[in-house]
This record gives sequence, C-alpha cells and structure tokens, in this order.
Amino acid sequence: MRSRAAAGVHALLDTGQEPEQLTATLAHDTRDGIRAGAAVLVQRVADLCERGDVDLTLYELPDPTTAQQEWNNLIQLLDQAEITHLTTQPTATLAAERRAPADPSTRPTSDARTPAPMPAPVSDAADRPPSTEAARTARLARIEAALDRQTADAVHRAMGEPADYLTALLGPRPTAGPQAAIWESAVSQVEHYRHHHLGLPFGTPATPGATDPVRLAIGDRPTEPQTADAYDQACALHTTPDAQLPL
Repeated sequence: MRSRAAAGVHALLDTGQEPEQLTATLAHDTRDGIRAGAAVLVQRVADLCERGDVDLTLYELPDPTTAQQEWNNLIQLLDQAEITHLTTQPTATLAAERRAPADPSTRPTSDARTPAPMPAPVSDAADRPPSTEAARTARLARIEAALDRQTADAVHRAMGEPADYLTALLGPRPTAGPQAAIWESAVSQVEHYRHHHLGLPFGTPATPGATDPVRLAIGDRPTEPQTADAYDQACALHTTPDAQLPL
C-alpha cells in the first residue's frame, strides 16, 4: 500500500507539482472517514492523480523478488553468458561434443547450472553426490543453443550471399514473395543439419568437389538411425522453381 502511494507521489512530482504544495495537500485533515494512515495517504494520492490525469502505475516498482527467484535469474544470466561464449567456438568442436556419448568419468559436474532449488546448506550438500547426468544434460542444452545461434547466423548470411552449395541445391534465392520464404526455410533445414550433425560452418561444403548437389551440401546419408532421420528431414525441402531436390 505504501509503495503505491510513493509511486503516486513520484508521478505527481514529475508533472510539476511543488513538493511543499503536495505535502500540504496530502497532510490536510479532510475528515473523510478513513482513519488508517496508509489508507488515507493512498486514497489522497490516487484522487490527486485522477484529477491530474496522471497514471501512477507507470511509477510502481515490481514486487520484490524472493531469494529463489533471484537465484533462478542468476542461473539464467550465467547460462546465457556461457551460450554466448560457446557460440564463438568452432562449429566442429560443438558438434563433436554434442555427438559424444556420455562419459561420467570425464564429464565435468561444475556446469550443472539449472534453475532448480537453491543449494542446500554446506552440511547437507556435502552428503549428496554431484549429479553428473544433470551436468551433462545442462551442458548439452547450452551446446544445442549455441549451435542454434550459429545456424541462425548462417541463414542470415545466406540471405545476402548464398554459399555455392546452397544455390546448387536450392537454386538462386528468390527476390520476394512466398518463394523467398520457402527458400529461407529450406536453407534453415540444410544449415541446421550441417551445423548440428556434420559440424560444418557456413560456406564449407560437405563433400568438396562433388557434382551431386545433395552430397555437396549435406554429404552422404548416415547409417545411424537418428542421424539418418535428420538427414531425411534436411532433404525433405519445399523446393523453389530452380531447386535440385524433388518433393
């Protein structure tokens, strides 16, 4: 209640009201039937704001955060900072770690930063072994996000200057209209597969010198089932008039 009154006072002062005049107005005994001091102040401030067409909600502060909320916010900031750092790493390095099988003996546990409950007191935490699986899951999520950012950057670059393997596969970029959006969506599919599964940055052909546009862009179909499915999705492109892939 007091915070709302304070917000109203700040709003009124911002409209040019003199502090002395505002103080006198708010302190005036109107005998309006409200006896609680805070309620009187809030009511008078609200009345003044309404008369002056002042929106006091613009000056209200958000509710104070709890310790848990502050901890979660900190975790999110740390995650975003690490993702930004990972985005600067070579695509091949990120993709290799993404593909690597879980190895509890070598996987670091200090990366397990998830917005979970706050750490327990030291005496309790010492009795609990670190969660290696949680650390790996959190790490892989950050790597996936970094690869997504690299993919988005590749698509953006392709809009201005498509790589040779893209024009061989999809044809020249349409200048406008629905075909341009379809072309961009196809580029996104191709670059997602290249970044996440092949570890190839924008501009690097999958099979240098290949005459087949598919092999040039995304290589040969893998034998591992999950990766093969991703390969098939990259091939299932909505084609433009000059594209090289069938529907």
